Amino acid sequence: MRKIISLFVFFQFIFLPCFGQVVINEVMYDNGGNEWVELYNSTDNNVNLSDWKIGDEDSNDTLSNLTIPHQDYALIVDDSTVINGSSGCNAFDGVNCTELSRIGSGLNNGGDTVYLYNNSKNLTDSVTYNDSWGADGDGYSLQRINSSHNLSNNSTNWVGFPPSPGKQNFYNGSYFEIFDISFPEQIFVNNSIEFNITILNRSLENGTENINLTIINNTNSTVYPSEVDCEVKAINQTKIQFNWTFNETGNYTICAEANNSFCKNFEILPLENASISLNITEEDEEIIFYTNLSNASCTINYNISVGNFIIDSGKIEKEAFQNASLDIGFGKFKVFANMTLHNFNDINKSDNSILKNITINPGDKKRYRLRSWIDKEKYELNNSINWIIQLFIPLNGSTTGNLTLKLGKNKKSGSGFKYFNTTYENNSFNITQNGTTISGNFTIPENYFEGIYKLRAKFKYGSSGWDYLDSSDNGIFWLNGLKDLGDLNVSILGEPPETARFGDIIPIFLKVNANNYAGSLGCRARINKDLSISKTRYASLNYEMTYSFSRGETKYIFVPLIIKPNCNDHYHNSEYRIVIETEESNNGKTKKELSLNISGKANNLCQYISKGSTTKSKDKSKNLEIEIINLTKEVARNQEFTTRVKLKNNFGKKISFETYSYAYKGSNCITGGWTSNKKELSLDKDEEKIINLTNRIEKDAEPGEYSLRVRVKIENKNVDSTEKILVTDEIVEDKIESEEEKINKTVNLNIWTDNKLRINLSNCQGCKMIIVGPDFSTITSRRYRVFEDFGGYDIFVIKDGIILNQTYFWKEKTVSNKTEKNLTEKGKSEEESKMTGKFSENKPKSLVDKLASTLQNLVSPLIKLMENSIQQ
Repeated sequence: MRKIISLFVFFQFIFLPCFGQVVINEVMYDNGGNEWVELYNSTDNNVNLSDWKIGDEDSNDTLSNLTIPHQDYALIVDDSTVINGSSGCNAFDGVNCTELSRIGSGLNNGGDTVYLYNNSKNLTDSVTYNDSWGADGDGYSLQRINSSHNLSNNSTNWVGFPPSPGKQNFYNGSYFEIFDISFPEQIFVNNSIEFNITILNRSLENGTENINLTIINNTNSTVYPSEVDCEVKAINQTKIQFNWTFNETGNYTICAEANNSFCKNFEILPLENASISLNITEEDEEIIFYTNLSNASCTINYNISVGNFIIDSGKIEKEAFQNASLDIGFGKFKVFANMTLHNFNDINKSDNSILKNITINPGDKKRYRLRSWIDKEKYELNNSINWIIQLFIPLNGSTTGNLTLKLGKNKKSGSGFKYFNTTYENNSFNITQNGTTISGNFTIPENYFEGIYKLRAKFKYGSSGWDYLDSSDNGIFWLNGLKDLGDLNVSILGEPPETARFGDIIPIFLKVNANNYAGSLGCRARINKDLSISKTRYASLNYEMTYSFSRGETKYIFVPLIIKPNCNDHYHNSEYRIVIETEESNNGKTKKELSLNISGKANNLCQYISKGSTTKSKDKSKNLEIEIINLTKEVARNQEFTTRVKLKNNFGKKISFETYSYAYKGSNCITGGWTSNKKELSLDKDEEKIINLTNRIEKDAEPGEYSLRVRVKIENKNVDSTEKILVTDEIVEDKIESEEEKINKTVNLNIWTDNKLRINLSNCQGCKMIIVGPDFSTITSRRYRVFEDFGGYDIFVIKDGIILNQTYFWKEKTVSNKTEKNLTEKGKSEEESKMTGKFSENKPKSLVDKLASTLQNLVSPLIKLMENSIQQ
């Protein structure tokens, strides 16, 4: 069917009022000159069409002696129409019909307008169609769905469908029509015959109908009864197909019945006696099957083998006066075939089968003169693959060379194969003749991944890299192996601190997905470059930890970054590059890089060596020093960027202040507000702190140069540092908030002191905390913990793959002869922190061996290692 009609259109056709009149109901406009038009009288009275006119834009004819009964049809046929040997109205037996001379020549195939005028010369109906409506030379007619005059030129009210001259086109209720029954022109006894019944659903609704099928012989006996349930969509069609073998000659009738009955007669012909033999030859890399009697029709069942492999089998049909051929390519084959005759009675069936050796040469092909075959198309792990290789002598006559058979796996990109395993090799293989054959086998290892594989044979016979024969078009199979989990994957969990001191030991947590990998994994974290001067600086100790992984295993591990104490001031306070490396037992490596600002020292470690005294002058001209240490100089519109700022307190006392940053030109701020990223901070006497200030350029900002100002507001005074930035015309698309970012907004870690250190974790269902104190460590699911010992605290929060790491130092401070407990933060700018990353139920392990169940022994072995390195 050429159109799909919506339910809305169906309802429109069903419920629109139909006022009585004569309308154009069906148009056969493209039928090789055999065109016609059908009219429908929707009134309650007979209508005499004498002196009515019908035609198109170019011409019209006058009707005479034609009356349409009420609620009935009339056909207007071109007088030159010939259908099935009958002309004019005779081609439409039993239909109310008249003939005109210009209907066929007047209806244009591409599109036209058909007019109908009554005897008062008033336009009764018109239809303007084009070939996109349907029925464009495909044997269908253009049929009206609803007879309402309002819908005459609505394309959705017309559909191309098998013709229904003189009958109703479509029905509101169920109506299945048997339209045609087809079968071969000649039918011979004892042959299986295919019958096809075409069924139309002329209803405006989908429907199911029971179809009765019968075949009756010339004695009126039923030889084939059947009932079939047939489901067809609205204004659509389907076919029922079945086969039947007739054991007797004679005349038969096949009938199908639905809302109508449709019958056809046919004859079963006797077979002529003949002696038919089957023969095989080859031509142009094809195997040709032929018979000694050219007009014999038969079905040929065949199989083709190479060695003990059947490489192809099936059946093909040989039609009368035609040969059957099979494209098999070059090679040395054994061909077996057997025929079943259709149109002769074979009086000698001894030569209906044939077995023949066929050699098909590759002709003048230079490289593809080598073929390989395998015994199956699908294998399991530990299966044996049996293979056969055939070689044809190269065009230059060389017969000795290096024969290899390699196994490859389909590349992940989908293009080509990556060959990795040589399963056979012979450096002095000799091709004795065209079709020289060699066979062998190998076992598929148990650790191969599932996928498409290929065995590829090569025969290299010359010194040039291009002198070889290739079997690249053969040997492909599917291996039902291990699931391909991908390569080993390492990701850093959480956010390592942005700042550290020389002598610090920083645990870096990793999530390792072994995936396809199994074996030991060496892990280490090291510093290898001073980024401020772009020079190699190994400012950490090389300490490697080894973990064992099974295939598919996921572990949460950590590696220590052991920063050298820098007691002799060899390294500068600067930004350094950290490299986290993992190395597999098969030498596969992964590498992750981070940056870390290192300044100051953990001085308690430097007591192990002596130092000369040094004096450094410091500029204390400002009570508060501001230094922009990391500036994004070029930024796109709608882009978020972060500025790193170092602050130092020279007031000689503890201070509290506000700080924020903004980009502006004149009085125009382009970062969403002058104080949109305001932070409230405090610094102890002589304390330095590095903070991050994040801004976003407004989406509608004008490109150009702007000033970026960092402002500190202290004691009602402003202290500023200003740099230039460039805003480009590029616009960054808005980022969709991830699930991790949503979590990042809800989880809070709060630390405060009175006379004790208090840690509280909130909005983190199912979280665990790892707390490493001055001389203890603990893993806890409790949300609130209290401690009394002074010193450094490392807090790690773990849940659902997200890790938060904070480092705090609680020291005893003397003020006015009184001792108070004070909390300072190292490596973070705020006491309340958010979390990103992946959570783990795994407990951290010790650092010396594999990780133990807690961090109890973390500090002492690393300090010992540090001490040893200092004294060397």
